[in-house]
Amino acid sequence: MMKLLFLAYSFLLINIAFGQTNCFYAQDYLPSATQVRVCVGKPITMNDGVRCTDFFSDIPNPPNPVFPRVYKFFPTQSPTSNKTHTYTQTGIYTVEFFGNLIATSSGSSVVRTNYVQVLPTPKPKVKLTRCAGTLKVEFLEFAPYDRYKVKFGSNEQVVTTNPAILTFSAGAANISVVGEYNLNKTIGDGFESGVNADTTISNFQIYNDLKDIQNTFRVEEQGIGSACNGKIKVSIPKVFSDIRYEIAISKGGKPFEVLDVLENKNQDNYSLEIDSLNTLGQEHRVEIRLRDLCNNTYVFSQPFFPTRNNLPFKVQKVNASFNLDNKLQISWAATGEAQEELRTYQVLENGKILDVTTNTQLGFLGKDNKNSCYTVENTTSCGVKTLTSQTVCPVILRGKDISPEERFLEWTPYKNSDNEAIISYEVIKINSIGGAIDNFPAGTATSYRDTKEDLENQIIQYKIDAITESKGRYSSNLIRIERPLRLFFPNVFTPNGDGLNDTFFPKGLFIKNFKMAIFDQNGQKLFESSALGEGWDGNFGGKAMPTGVYIYSCEVQDLIGNIVKNSGTFLLQK
Repeated sequence: MMKLLFLAYSFLLINIAFGQTNCFYAQDYLPSATQVRVCVGKPITMNDGVRCTDFFSDIPNPPNPVFPRVYKFFPTQSPTSNKTHTYTQTGIYTVEFFGNLIATSSGSSVVRTNYVQVLPTPKPKVKLTRCAGTLKVEFLEFAPYDRYKVKFGSNEQVVTTNPAILTFSAGAANISVVGEYNLNKTIGDGFESGVNADTTISNFQIYNDLKDIQNTFRVEEQGIGSACNGKIKVSIPKVFSDIRYEIAISKGGKPFEVLDVLENKNQDNYSLEIDSLNTLGQEHRVEIRLRDLCNNTYVFSQPFFPTRNNLPFKVQKVNASFNLDNKLQISWAATGEAQEELRTYQVLENGKILDVTTNTQLGFLGKDNKNSCYTVENTTSCGVKTLTSQTVCPVILRGKDISPEERFLEWTPYKNSDNEAIISYEVIKINSIGGAIDNFPAGTATSYRDTKEDLENQIIQYKIDAITESKGRYSSNLIRIERPLRLFFPNVFTPNGDGLNDTFFPKGLFIKNFKMAIFDQNGQKLFESSALGEGWDGNFGGKAMPTGVYIYSCEVQDLIGNIVKNSGTFLLQK
């Protein structure tokens, strides 16, 4: 039996030396495979052990081959005893195995033709589209890989379709997209993982909602050079190409203006400085408007109040009072030493700019016929207003003549910027040349009836003084009431010598010049006089006129120059 085994062993050695069987193959691949796959730059190792046959399966501790093995990995022409080889170029290659190159000059070999397919490992061409809670992976070229692995942090998902919609938990991590080939190996799942170039994005962020990234934005003051040159810095630590960013600002309540748009950009540490901002009591608002590729939107909005830096913000102690020429005087107090750029004031009437000045008082004509209120504000040299004062409303007086014994007055209440309480109003009565006639307390009422008889002044002027709790006195406009000429003719007189009603003459008020004539019914002039108290005694040509109806005609000029002509009839009765 031992002799038989020795003969078989000798036969095998001869076969190995002079006619090696096709027993070499790539390690970790099926021996029967006619072709194996490997990625460029990765090694492949050949397995040429004698156990590729079953000749010695029953022999314990079979001998190792006694002849050296040599390989030729085409396209190289140099044989090598190293059974591991790394291909640096893609293609399909032949591998030749030499069993014995020493025993014979021609040697013996086994060839595996087109045995190794070397595959390329290009960087995947991929487009990542994030929407709320999802990630869309699109491959611009799915080939040459058989599948991909998308890894976000520690979460890994296999992709075999294009495009693919994947769901990851929200957060920030590195994301990689790795292409893989099915190499048909006998180990694992047959796919080679991590052998090829990958697409990696650092600190990639998945969000459940666009507002998840708002806490990364920063809006910060960059210092104050003056009231007109404040700066704001907008910072975004990470800009993503699949989100559109629109940075806008509203300066001092004005409409928003877009300052920058970021689209299709991957960028770290984006910042934008906004300067030349008025920093005195102005509210600015910054908006970062976001929109993803699924048209989800979100607006991050932050109000910003620049540092006021102890500068005066508000005009105070604004008051309004009329003088006797009906010129409205608006005055105010500057609040401390203002910078030069704050020494301009803007006076507004009912919210509209009335005038601009560097003084602390202005006068205006023609304001006595309006129920207007006023405000004053600082304006900077850069044209932006500061905080506005409280409103001041002057007293506006109206009045009319009711009768010789009564005039009715009413007025608007006074209001100054400090909202002082009104202690009382005082009615001041003035003659036509500006001299005070009388004054009457009116309490806190806003109307008054002057019932004091005045038979001398055809023109009466009034003004109202508002007296505040700080003892300030602020006058209304001056109104002028022209009282009409008063003229009364009797309709009968009795010239009988009894001392009662013996002459015919009118009575009146506010008469400066007077002329009267008396006629009979035939038009003959019987009497003429230029003195108001000189009347007709009923005689003509030294004879008493008979009882009957007579005619009077008069022309009167009042104290303010008005001329009134009048005529009528009266009865002479004896």
